[in-house]
Amino acid sequence: MKTGLALLLPMVLLACQRPSTNDASAAEEQNRLDAPVKDVETLPPDETAIVSTDNGATATVPASTKIPESLQGRWGMVPADCDPARADNKGLMTVSADRLAFYESRATLEKVASADPDRFSGDFSFSGEGQSWKAKVTLTRQGDSLTREEDGSRFTYRRCA
Repeated sequence: MKTGLALLLPMVLLACQRPSTNDASAAEEQNRLDAPVKDVETLPPDETAIVSTDNGATATVPASTKIPESLQGRWGMVPADCDPARADNKGLMTVSADRLAFYESRATLEKVASADPDRFSGDFSFSGEGQSWKAKVTLTRQGDSLTREEDGSRFTYRRCA
């Protein structure tokens, strides 16, 4: 028992000693790291896109969060698709700010990849006919024609009057 106390006494004395300068710095650093963080500014998600300019340089511009208005509206693969009286307009695609609507499916915009007045690309979540899937869709407008590219397939539409 006396041997145990004899070994314990030097340890107690060492623990009570004043820390060296390096130990004090380490203790201060640890206290600073353990302190709660206050006034942390949360930044919004990156809302910029990098685009190429005519002279080959790049510029950063705000990315759109919706499908451009110039691409929105009713688009048909054949003239009959644009007839609102018809119930069999299977080639009709209705484009809104954040959604594509087809005869038997809907697609909701999840993420914008690129957006220009005549070209848009984004990731969509589809649902229809009891199924759900995701796909990247690119819409390109030339006059009254709109091309939809998806999974290697290409579909051409005409703007409905």
